[in-house]
Amino acid sequence: MTIQRFPSILAGEEAANAVAGPKNIRFESDEFVVSTGADYEAPVTGSMISISEFRDRFTKSELLAIANMAYAGDATTRYLLLKLQTNTSGMDLSGAETVGGVDYLIAKGVLLPARRADILA
Repeated sequence: MTIQRFPSILAGEEAANAVAGPKNIRFESDEFVVSTGADYEAPVTGSMISISEFRDRFTKSELLAIANMAYAGDATTRYLLLKLQTNTSGMDLSGAETVGGVDYLIAKGVLLPARRADILA
């Protein structure tokens, strides 16, 4: 059982990504949580969708709230949008960055917790 926690700053995200894999990274409240060893959960196969399919899982008001948060200066939200804009391979709905990004938006109050299952289904 190996769970490591890192602060929700850029250095914390970099440290979480630097942990040797296989690993799961998720965002909880105000920290990145990395699970390895017996705590690692292998990704579900067949969980890839296109960027447009992923975008369309959000409501108009959710997309506007995400954009407003990014333009208001939230660096993590800006990073998430940049990753979406430059992604050419699709979205892995069970991927650590995707799950962590959705969890971050929930923690910031942009998404309701009940929307997590709909977006990541």
